[in-house]
Amino acid sequence: MVVPSAASVGAWALAHVLRHAESIKAGNSKSQEAILAAEVISTNAIYTDRASLARNNLNTGLNVFERLMRLALKAQSNCRATAETLALMQSPPTVFCATGQHL
Repeated sequence: MVVPSAASVGAWALAHVLRHAESIKAGNSKSQEAILAAEVISTNAIYTDRASLARNNLNTGLNVFERLMRLALKAQSNCRATAETLALMQSPPTVFCATGQHL
């Protein structure tokens, strides 16, 4: 198996970021939405894993249980915030002026 060098990975990553930046500048937010959707899935998986670990370690002591549950709840909070951001990107709120015109 050939392992790429750090320089080639860095160059690929930079090119990838620049392509996405150009896409976003052109008004296409699909890549941002894809990143946020992946983050929602990841943080939800972390929450589920940590909560399960906490439940399994309940008999080992409350200190371990509490630490794992704190991590689980932080992941859950991040998941909720990311999902909210994604929802706002996909359907932004409508703002009305005092005259009733859309902004």
